[in-house]
Amino acid sequence: MKNKDTKILIGLSRNLHALHRQTAQLLLQHNLTLSQFGVLEVLFSKGELRIGEVQDKILSSTGTMPTILKNLERQQYIQKIPDTQDKRATKLQLLPKGQELVETILPENLKQIERYCSRLTENEKEELIHLLKKLGGK
Repeated sequence: MKNKDTKILIGLSRNLHALHRQTAQLLLQHNLTLSQFGVLEVLFSKGELRIGEVQDKILSSTGTMPTILKNLERQQYIQKIPDTQDKRATKLQLLPKGQELVETILPENLKQIERYCSRLTENEKEELIHLLKKLGGK
């Protein structure tokens, strides 16, 4: 029999995986991967960021970022620009085509998340948020 800690970890992982599968299906309609959408969404919500900052926010490995960025640049969703604060660094900027794509996808993605979470009452949602923060999810 598995202990409670393992059950929690497995439960969190399975739920995250289920949400990722749903999002991946939606993104497939727009020829995007989860990682590509992560880059677009973080630039949409945070504005221009350094490549390393984007990588940290989307939890991507160093090895995959060049390919992700190259594909997004090729599709004219983002562009690299010099960081005026640090000439050694490069920032990423969301282009109008990328912003339009995020504005198209985001509402449907949020609806999917709402449908997924609709199994919980409002009180259960608040409790879960509290517990996840307590566990370390900030």
